Amino acid sequence: MKTLKVATASLLFSSIIAVTFGLMGCGDKKPAEKDKAGAAKVDLDPKTPEGQLELAYKYYLGTEVPVDHKRAAELFKIAAEKSNSEAQFALGVCYQNGHGVAINYLTAAQWYLKSARQDNPNGQYLMGLSFKEGSGVAKSAVESYKWLHL
Repeated sequence: MKTLKVATASLLFSSIIAVTFGLMGCGDKKPAEKDKAGAAKVDLDPKTPEGQLELAYKYYLGTEVPVDHKRAAELFKIAAEKSNSEAQFALGVCYQNGHGVAINYLTAAQWYLKSARQDNPNGQYLMGLSFKEGSGVAKSAVESYKWLHL
């Protein structure tokens, strides 16, 4: 179980870093709009799954808004239910670690599987570890190997 917790924390951190650098203007994103005080404007009611994912990470990290894991999990769920594989992965991590929701390994594995089936490598990896550890699913060396070696 310890292996899975370390892996989930590491993968979520990597995803957060990728999203954060995307939010900071790296790549081809246009600079964020600023208000009169020079602070970046935050759309607190995004309509797209991508916008909901972006806002969820902001709440998760406390970037431009106060840290609120419960709100982050709610936003991850909204985007995840619209088939956003990154949100499905992140919501699984929330359930795995109890960030904003009660710990529930079965629900975590269900979200990892949805993400993995959409070819999300983080979801595939954590699905493989879930089968290896028997976290939320029955232990299975075959299933673990399948997801870890795609």
